[in-house]
Amino acid sequence: MSFVPLKYRTLENDIKYKGFLSYRHMRILAWLFLAMGQVGILLTFAGRINADAAKALGFWPNFFEWFQPLPLIFFLVANFALILQKKDNYLILLGVYGGLSAVMYLIATIVTFHYGYGLIYSFDKEFSAISFSNAIGSLLTKIGSVAYIFNIFIDLFLCSLMFFFLNYTPKKVFIGKKLIIFRLFILFPIFYEIASIVLKILGNTNVIIIPSYIFFLLTSKPPILFIVFLVLILGMKQREKQYRKRFKDEKEYSEHEKTNAHAFRVSISLAVLFIVGAVIDVIIFFITMMIHGIVTDLTNSNPETALDSMAFATSLGFGTTSPLLFVSPILLLFNYKKTHKDHRIDILIPFAGIGLVIFVYLEGLYQVITLNLPYLIKKLQEIFDGGGGGGGSEVPSESGGSESISQVQSAIRIIRGLIHL
Repeated sequence: MSFVPLKYRTLENDIKYKGFLSYRHMRILAWLFLAMGQVGILLTFAGRINADAAKALGFWPNFFEWFQPLPLIFFLVANFALILQKKDNYLILLGVYGGLSAVMYLIATIVTFHYGYGLIYSFDKEFSAISFSNAIGSLLTKIGSVAYIFNIFIDLFLCSLMFFFLNYTPKKVFIGKKLIIFRLFILFPIFYEIASIVLKILGNTNVIIIPSYIFFLLTSKPPILFIVFLVLILGMKQREKQYRKRFKDEKEYSEHEKTNAHAFRVSISLAVLFIVGAVIDVIIFFITMMIHGIVTDLTNSNPETALDSMAFATSLGFGTTSPLLFVSPILLLFNYKKTHKDHRIDILIPFAGIGLVIFVYLEGLYQVITLNLPYLIKKLQEIFDGGGGGGGSEVPSESGGSESISQVQSAIRIIRGLIHL
């Protein structure tokens, strides 16, 4: 019996292998890795309060922080599977992710101004809300990729939007020759992603200040991950055209889509794209470092500036996708078509995930504070006396604004101290 390639398989000569991981498993893994990433933040926090604790913890903070990029990757894969399963329910997915994006944005903005600004204002009545927003935005920009992870639902919404414009066929408007206009709407989420990257670059190079209410609208995924998913959906659209030409009629094409071979081929495509994306990301990472002046600094034996260049490249989202190499083998066990009869569990997973993250923070902060209370009190005294906070911070000049730059710098000093305890 001659070998039949995966792309030519039908239900009659289908392969037996069927991935056992579904979109639900991807979501569960995403929430677990999200909680593990928060453990890394808490351990780092403990190390900054107490130098002895930092020595005792060793490599564990870095170990847990390595998991921080993984949640977004697994959430995107789960989203990808749901979109392919529910091609006729795009509006539901757009509504869910669009609504969650709006809710998370409102929560971040309200918490920032109500609690954050309220705290700072209680110490200094001269701080304006605009000064505080600019200070928070500036610090979050400097923190980089870890801070952007908050905007995960904006990424999922844009991903769903791209699938929608590329695959949905309108019934009334944009029909016939006008369909090309609808397809071109895919440029809107692409331009949004590009605008986010440009703002991150301008913010990290101190060309502009990104206020917190703008920062919370920026995308969180690394640029290379966006390119991977864009190539994926464009490639699948092109492959669909090729399949329709290869098979005699719609029935044969639909039959091929139901095969295990088709699902496995999609998983292979995802795994390969992730590996290629990780390699390209490393290349762009080093190019970004060189543009930032790393080559000259190394020849002058200036490792401190070299670390600054590495931090700059990382803050833009480059060099952070090595976990893609870890995810790729798992994708070979993934079946985007796998569904579950009881959908109530899907509703419970986000609540369980949020509860797990809250538990990690509550228990983690309790342990960190109770074990390091004397050191924490001392650090807070240094911050508000002007001795802590890590020194000054460059703040670009603002056009059309009447606020004092010293206010922003002072706010940054205090907030920086609170963040970098």
